Amino acid sequence: MAVLFLVIALGAFFRIYHTEWKIYSPDETNTSLRLSGHTVAQVTNFILDGQLHHVSDLDAYARPNATTTPGEIWQSLASEDPQHPPLFFLATFASERLTGDSVFFRRLPAIVFGILAIAAAYWFGRELFGESLPAWLLTALVAISPFHVAFAQNAREYSLFLLSICVSSALLLAALRTGNRLALAGYALSVCLGCWGFTLFLLVAAAQGLYALLPASGAPPARRGWVLLALCLGVLTFVPWLANLVRNAGVAVNDTTWQATSLPASLYVGKWVFNVASVFFDLDYVSLLWLPLALLTIAISLAACFVFARGTGARVWLLPLLVGAIPLIAMGAPDLLRHETRALQSRYLTATWLALEVGTAGGLWLALKSARGFALGAWRFGLSALLICGVLSCAVASQARSWWTTGRQSVRVMPAIDDKLHELDAPTIVYLGGAQDEILMLQPDASPSLSFRLHRRLDAATLRSAAHPYAILSSEEMSRVAVARELKRIPVVETFEMRPDPAIDQLRRRGAASRNLEYAGRLDFGLYGLADPATRP
Repeated sequence: MAVLFLVIALGAFFRIYHTEWKIYSPDETNTSLRLSGHTVAQVTNFILDGQLHHVSDLDAYARPNATTTPGEIWQSLASEDPQHPPLFFLATFASERLTGDSVFFRRLPAIVFGILAIAAAYWFGRELFGESLPAWLLTALVAISPFHVAFAQNAREYSLFLLSICVSSALLLAALRTGNRLALAGYALSVCLGCWGFTLFLLVAAAQGLYALLPASGAPPARRGWVLLALCLGVLTFVPWLANLVRNAGVAVNDTTWQATSLPASLYVGKWVFNVASVFFDLDYVSLLWLPLALLTIAISLAACFVFARGTGARVWLLPLLVGAIPLIAMGAPDLLRHETRALQSRYLTATWLALEVGTAGGLWLALKSARGFALGAWRFGLSALLICGVLSCAVASQARSWWTTGRQSVRVMPAIDDKLHELDAPTIVYLGGAQDEILMLQPDASPSLSFRLHRRLDAATLRSAAHPYAILSSEEMSRVAVARELKRIPVVETFEMRPDPAIDQLRRRGAASRNLEYAGRLDFGLYGLADPATRP
């Protein structure tokens, strides 16, 4: 037990450690934009208005000011981002009002939700298994999971999503077991908050409703009826936002078209393997030399789930099965039918990964309780391997400013570019290839002397628009611009420089080619300045 408590404490520590140092990703800049009460259209018009701005001018789009209201945040989401309900954003808005603004404080609500989810995992496990040891095993697996730790350090609603699943599932089981009015009211409230926290919680609610409907839950019919009523009341509170989502369905679909891309079957399966393994171990992101260890964690987990399913009744295994399977089917079936990649966005399958951890904890508990001799030693090794792999993954990731959750390659290089811009004399960014909104990533730690006047193309006129012009773009795009000979690449050094092996580069190159994109290596996206500052084009 002492080892489990140590692992749980480490999980809480890794959710806090180096939080302010991690790269502030584009998704997180979107969170800040919503908190400011502005829209993407407004900030895009400002960035591309052709005027010279200091990066500090972006503060108005990166944090709420004294006059920002919850209604403006609500309206910004409702009009441009209807697939994201407002609960997390309003909670973060309230938090910033109390704490002030910094990268750490912007991420603080996600961190708090992530730490609370550790405690909620124990509650869920205690209600499900009826004993404390498997509940502690589940808590340790959730605490040290590289997947959960990574998203607890991200200023988005995914740690709140995990917390909602654990709390609502625990209250569901308590309500079915006791029929207590307080448990029923708590369950209805948890469903309400879960829906308003993240739209995909509706899939979890559907799984919980199906479990309550079936006699396998072990509750009398009348009690199951009351639970279903509480579930319906919780979902009904979400109808106003659902109506808005239906009205703005075109906006939501357009905002998620990047997921409607295809991959070769081998790459799709490979990404799935990585996603499953990342629940326990994710260093195969750095090098495929770690792949055998990732596969080992998957094998241990699946073996434990098999033991769990065989060794418990439907009352125990059915709920995690439904909670995990329904989101998986809802995300995966369209991928198989339309050759898309929505199910590869691992954060959408948080419920599935939690169900996998429940099955793993339950199976390890049963095996450790009943196994003897060599089998007992093998299961102890399996548990130790999962915990050590989690600790190792989190320890390595804690030293990286960017990780697999960060997104596209250009984003991962921005911290190094930001560091270099601090060393330059009054730099002005005149061109940012591919994604103009990435200028917002520079805002949290930008040098006071940094300015920008972004243009839609890189040419001689663009370079004449500033005294010390710099451009940020890929070398592939650099090869197509007419003024390439006037520019030189400015060397940058990443704080945590990954050197993936050639096999990973080849996989990423194949994935890019399948989307008709270019991939030329990790540091392909770079900073460029005038080759001879004394001469102007």
